[in-house]
Amino acid sequence: MIESSRLDRDEPVRVLEADPGLGQALDREAWTEAARVSTRSFRQSPGEWQVPEPEDAAGVLGLLVLEGLLVRWVSVGGVRCCEILGTGDVLRPWTYRREHWAASIPAEAELRVSAPVRIAVLDRRFALSTARWPEIQAALLDRAVTRARRAAFHVSVCSIVQLDLRLLVALWHLADRWGRMTREGVHLPLRLNHDLLAGVVGARRASVTVALGRLRRAGTVLRRPDETWLLVGRPPDELDHLQRASPLDHVLAPA
Repeated sequence: MIESSRLDRDEPVRVLEADPGLGQALDREAWTEAARVSTRSFRQSPGEWQVPEPEDAAGVLGLLVLEGLLVRWVSVGGVRCCEILGTGDVLRPWTYRREHWAASIPAEAELRVSAPVRIAVLDRRFALSTARWPEIQAALLDRAVTRARRAAFHVSVCSIVQLDLRLLVALWHLADRWGRMTREGVHLPLRLNHDLLAGVVGARRASVTVALGRLRRAGTVLRRPDETWLLVGRPPDELDHLQRASPLDHVLAPA
């Protein structure tokens, strides 16, 4: 059953206390004052999530993920890929839905909650209450830019022909954000099944299963009993020897 967010499940939250990074550019006095600003938040259980468009969509900065994990699937024809989202990401799902109708080649998007999430609604009241601290809006814009750069990185990764290497690079990239160093290696505490990994690297599930088997035999990627992942050794250096250039080189190259 698909469950949409309901206003009667709202909980008040002080945004900067829940996400201090949004106020890291503020001085101590400004941070203390800005931290008093609260907004609505709600929780969403695992499963498909149809996000209702707010009545004041133009006045809502977005939905800020405070905790949990989401997966955004995008399908073009029969090809599917996914984006993994978590704490600190800012969403505006209704923007995509409006653009969808004007697209020459439409794509289908589906948002699924992988681990229970808590979302803060950055509504008009929040925007007006924090308007005197442009550092907060700049921090939110940084989040959007960072998300776009992660997406561009994954497009570039999908151009790597060798699937074993493609998977290894993608896992290390995810570990940069979510990984934890242990004595055995870098623990990636995400329960990513083969379907999700196939969506991340733009490959078929069966091919990913075979490639993961090779990586496990090589001892570079291990599946833990709790279904999370362990990366052993150092990040791959084979990229230095790839002859095939990324199609995004001309976009990502410094000016």
